[in-house]
Amino acid sequence: MSELKRTQLYDAHVAAGADMVDFGGWEMPIQYPTGIVAEHLYTRHACGLFDVSHMGRLLIEGPERIAFLQHVLSSNVMALDIKQAQYAIIPDENGSAIDDAYLYKFNEENFLLVVNAANTEKDLAHLLPIAKEYDCTITDISKDYAAIAVQGPKSKEIMLTLTKGKAVTEPMKNALNIIELEGHKAWIAKTGYTGAKRRHRHNRCRLCRGAGSKGRAGRRYGRFSCWPSGEVDVSGA
Repeated sequence: MSELKRTQLYDAHVAAGADMVDFGGWEMPIQYPTGIVAEHLYTRHACGLFDVSHMGRLLIEGPERIAFLQHVLSSNVMALDIKQAQYAIIPDENGSAIDDAYLYKFNEENFLLVVNAANTEKDLAHLLPIAKEYDCTITDISKDYAAIAVQGPKSKEIMLTLTKGKAVTEPMKNALNIIELEGHKAWIAKTGYTGAKRRHRHNRCRLCRGAGSKGRAGRRYGRFSCWPSGEVDVSGA
């Protein structure tokens, strides 16, 4: 049996008393001492933090990055403006879905493609040979960043507390932003398809290791982490 992978927040889960289990090859928390029902109810009426750092994050760069993505994704990549994201399917040559993904355009220089954790290696095996036909590169940066889904009716209020009142993203779905949180750069996305208020944070690992009960939001709302919500996209609505 192969060794289970761990996210950048593994130590935080263990310190919080989480029961860790095999989740698609990743050692992830199934519940905390408060129990799943309490986690569910708290997320429904306040806010829960979901570790989605197991998701694959692929950086697409190069002069022909748009042409490449337009070829390998089902969505219209050319329609994306800066600080916008879109949901897409990665189809094979017959049109069958290999995976679903979210594409982010935080800046003009590159794209971030977030894929499902269990499919990251399979997606790379499909995409890398095609990328050789274009003047572009694919870099797997999954290990360099942690990702947290902030979900629930108080998610916006909590994020505004962390940013000292500065707008996190534009109000529309699929909006993106790059902001400072606790002195570190964070990539924020208002995406997802669960129907709940959700935002995702992509952070350099050293920042996310400190996420939780410490800081302004932790003192005001308390700390409440949750079992990862399956193979979700890594960004929040």
